Amino acid sequence: MMLVDGDQWRLFNLQAQCDVVKPFPRLESPARLLVHFGDAFTGLLRFEGQTKFARALIERQVRREGWIEGPSHIVIHRLFKTSGGGQAFYTAIPLDTWQQLLDWVRRQRDHCLVYPTGALLADVNMNQGRILRLGRRLLMFARDKHGLVFEDVYSATTGMDDLQLAAQTLGANIAELDRQADRQNRRRYEWLTAAEEDDDAIDTAIMDTLQQAGDVKIDRVMPRRFRTRQDSSGQDALNQGALSSALPLALNRLGARESSNTGVEKVAWWSESMAPAVMTTIGVLAIGIGVAGTFAHQLAKGEWAQSETLMSDVRDKRTAIQQVQFDDYSSDLTELANFATRLNQGAPYTPTQVLDSVRSAAVRGLTIYRVHLESSRRSGYQLRVDGVSDGADSDAVRIFLSTLRGHGWRPVPLEPSGSEPGSFSYRLEPESLDL
Repeated sequence: MMLVDGDQWRLFNLQAQCDVVKPFPRLESPARLLVHFGDAFTGLLRFEGQTKFARALIERQVRREGWIEGPSHIVIHRLFKTSGGGQAFYTAIPLDTWQQLLDWVRRQRDHCLVYPTGALLADVNMNQGRILRLGRRLLMFARDKHGLVFEDVYSATTGMDDLQLAAQTLGANIAELDRQADRQNRRRYEWLTAAEEDDDAIDTAIMDTLQQAGDVKIDRVMPRRFRTRQDSSGQDALNQGALSSALPLALNRLGARESSNTGVEKVAWWSESMAPAVMTTIGVLAIGIGVAGTFAHQLAKGEWAQSETLMSDVRDKRTAIQQVQFDDYSSDLTELANFATRLNQGAPYTPTQVLDSVRSAAVRGLTIYRVHLESSRRSGYQLRVDGVSDGADSDAVRIFLSTLRGHGWRPVPLEPSGSEPGSFSYRLEPESLDL
């Protein structure tokens, strides 16, 4: 993490060391940059109209009030929408200062996220506030359901009396702002500091003054002590002093979205910060895949050995089967098949079936005096029916034949075997063998 306060640049590292470096140094790793622009203006604007025009409205207000000379770059940290407009908490930065910083960021080998101090102040939840002490300057930002609040108070000097006077002024302003709030929903504040020396006693005294004057509860983010060293003509003087700061911890809680970088730079930072986790995940997956592959290989090897054993058993049984001598029963099977064929051919000529068909067909006026079944190797089965009609009913023979056809027989006329009038003879052939 790097803190830029005007022309003073401090580099904080993971070894609890803070280096005071020359402006625009060459970074050796990705970094988060908290910038307190000396010539920038941080403020709060209430406006009417759509929020998409907030940036243009802020730029016009900054130019009209003369807070910044020339063109500016507007960074909006927090927007609060109302029915007719809204509020915007912003930082206006001179355009040349902003472009100089961005040019330096883009020249770095690794990605660097830029956060104006307003971004750190705006990182609060509903009904919460944050107070930031930067030297002799006290900045306060808070939000609740009614809107946004921002106060910026300077101390005349870094002396204790002046700092407490500034704290009383800020506390009185907070008390006035909280006067209308419900007692149970009053804002809680968080205290952050970055001081030149180890002055925890001074911070404690300022906080006590603020709590008494503002009648509020302030929770201190415990600072971390950093060893400081001055970079002078390339020579490092170790243990020059100490600095207590909670800013690195608070800044690390900010995401890439709260930074003032472009969208492409935010995505690049996110992908780069995720690289260790992705590589760890890939490593774990690779180990898992390797273990799974080894297990699958051993399993396949065992299955292959088992299949080889089964195949060997199959080959042995096939050989044993081929060596067995079987008796030849082909002639018996042929005789049996011929017998079954003859049975099948004679099935339609079952006596009961034949007699039932003839009996049902023989209507009044007909006399059936013979039903004869003959069998020969050449002609097979032949069924012959002989009868005589008494002549009184001329339709008797027609009804007899129609009924037989209904029973599945096909009558074939033959030479009558009798000589009396009305004699007839028919050979009955089955329509199919499924009768």
